[in-house]
Amino acid sequence: EQLAGDELFPGDPRALVATGYLRHWIYEYNNRDVADQWSIILNDITDTTADVFMGLGLQCARCHDHKFDPLLQRDYYRLQSVFSALMPRDGTPVIPAAAVEEWRKRQAAWEEATAAVRAEIAALREPWLEKGRAVALALFPPETRDLLAKPEAERTPYERQIAALAQRQVAFEEGNADGKIKGEEKARLVALRKELSKQDGLRPVPPAVAPTVTDVGADAPPRFIPRREKDGPIEPGAPTILEPAALTAHSDGVSTGRRAAFAQWLTRPENPLTARVMVNRVWRQHFGRGLSDTTSDFGRLGEKPTHPELLDWLAARFMEDGWSLKKLHRLILTSAVWKQSHVSPAAVAEHARVIDPENRLLWRMNTRRLEAEPIRDAIFTASGELDLTAGGPPADQSKPRRAVYTKVLRNVRDPLTDVFDAPQNFNSSPTRDTTTTAVQSLFLVNSRFMTDRAEAMAERLLRDDGAGDVRRMVEDGWWRTAGRAPRTEELEESLAFLQEAEAAAPPEPETGEAGGLIAEAMPQRPGQAAVLAPGSTQERLAAVGSAPDGDFTAEAVVLARSVYSDGGVRNIAGQWDGDHTHPGWTLGLTGKKSRRAPLMLVLQLTGPDKTGKTVNEPVFSDLTLQTDRSYYTAAAVHFDPEGKGTVTFYVKDLSNDDEPLRTASVPHPLAAAFAPASLPPLFLGDSDAAPGGQWDGLLD
Repeated sequence: EQLAGDELFPGDPRALVATGYLRHWIYEYNNRDVADQWSIILNDITDTTADVFMGLGLQCARCHDHKFDPLLQRDYYRLQSVFSALMPRDGTPVIPAAAVEEWRKRQAAWEEATAAVRAEIAALREPWLEKGRAVALALFPPETRDLLAKPEAERTPYERQIAALAQRQVAFEEGNADGKIKGEEKARLVALRKELSKQDGLRPVPPAVAPTVTDVGADAPPRFIPRREKDGPIEPGAPTILEPAALTAHSDGVSTGRRAAFAQWLTRPENPLTARVMVNRVWRQHFGRGLSDTTSDFGRLGEKPTHPELLDWLAARFMEDGWSLKKLHRLILTSAVWKQSHVSPAAVAEHARVIDPENRLLWRMNTRRLEAEPIRDAIFTASGELDLTAGGPPADQSKPRRAVYTKVLRNVRDPLTDVFDAPQNFNSSPTRDTTTTAVQSLFLVNSRFMTDRAEAMAERLLRDDGAGDVRRMVEDGWWRTAGRAPRTEELEESLAFLQEAEAAAPPEPETGEAGGLIAEAMPQRPGQAAVLAPGSTQERLAAVGSAPDGDFTAEAVVLARSVYSDGGVRNIAGQWDGDHTHPGWTLGLTGKKSRRAPLMLVLQLTGPDKTGKTVNEPVFSDLTLQTDRSYYTAAAVHFDPEGKGTVTFYVKDLSNDDEPLRTASVPHPLAAAFAPASLPPLFLGDSDAAPGGQWDGLLD
């Protein structure tokens, strides 16, 4: 299904989702050499497929015949030819066909009811979209521009692939069009979208979608060995030593059928390679190392199996059991070798250590540390915060969802999983390191993440056991963290520690007394950031300093944990009491039901226009952010006596070095700068001391 779910099971949503395996490559939006990017993508798919499914280090044969294994350079391009027709698809519905059809009927009704408004919006936006397309096209090399100018029907399959990748960059520039529309056109666009929103009750909720693949068509682009093009195109196939003949693919007129033929070859009973690789991976999951320790390399440079007959028998049994992983796990976990203790009788241990000091033959069970994700889930479990909801949209790693439901971003490293050896996500990782470092201990003792978990666990113990029964709380804490009751000396040490900590604790501050700043590291940025949260002991910060008396710029590095579920704005900073007759300003992020867009940077200005009338003007940037990600944000405000001032917004995603600095210049009607004496104090994470509008997240 991962290799060919769309070809083998075209109506099965689960099989379509599985093809997401073929979408894990890297695409750089600022790399204009699209043809070279596509070559790198195909190399990545070829290398990873050989590693993952066959345990062959085939990438060594990309440039020449393998120097150690009987793998030819031709073999590399035989496998790559299997994938040469790939075409990435976005927005593929992954719900049953009947549900998709029902959605399309309701969507058609909405489109009919909104046709006139949408047509006017499209006409208003088209000149600006055309400018965005022109900007994007000018950045491509001439051959790519010529290709994009060619009519779709005249393109070859290969040209359609390159055009589809290049179009992603064009669409990205088109997406910035709304931020460039100004003046009366901007006002008309806002009014039209407000009119369009009146039909939201008629519009159906879009179906769940996923990034998938298909083939570009029934004909595959030919693959050649570089600098050996005279040898002719390479037919799809497996390594010659395993299958000399080319694969026999059956096209259905829509797809080439090459990936289906390869997937069927991989899983033939007479081809035990895939089964051997899989059972070895499962063995490694349970014992910490595989029967062969090089789980993605069964070649001559790999490590020979410690128990070759067992590996062969498990592979054969795995196939006989219908490739059932559940049966394989049950077989291993009910075996005598799994049931061993990590401590053996002294006589056995003394003899075994001489023969096999590394325990490669498994004469006892190895002691193992949890991997990064189970460590994370165990911490949330002990604190009582772990959300056991199954399924649903992915969550940020800071949220207490099970790790299997959290996002993994290549260029955003989670601090906890990072220190506990989670692999880099740029290549397939057959193994994980297991290190013991000072950074791990420091994180578990000093990090804000662990302090928050400890506070949550303390609240849970107080709630469940009662504040008066300290002994019972200590015992409960041991059960939650160690899975056992404390021994007598451990219980006494814990009680003594609590008494010493209570005696050494500073007195509670009096009401109104300022406490210390609560801060933690801002991801992707050196230094510390203030932690602000509504309802916490640190909801907002009051800044000391004068107010702006002319043009000014507000800058902040921010990470939003959440925004309001309605259209409310969470304030990054501001000087305004909320009264529309009083001057002031706030900079913040819109809520989920904003009339413009959720998570949009917006500046609220209140002051006199050129007639002297006080106006309240929300200035929308059309630049959106995401939660749980670090951004540089800024708003530069220029006043003009004629009411033709501007706000220039800046947004930079700090989690992605390749993401450009986004800007937008938007007009505003205020004619006069603020008089410093007329403004309330500057607040960070809010606009004034009144409740409502508080920031939720980090602020630097």
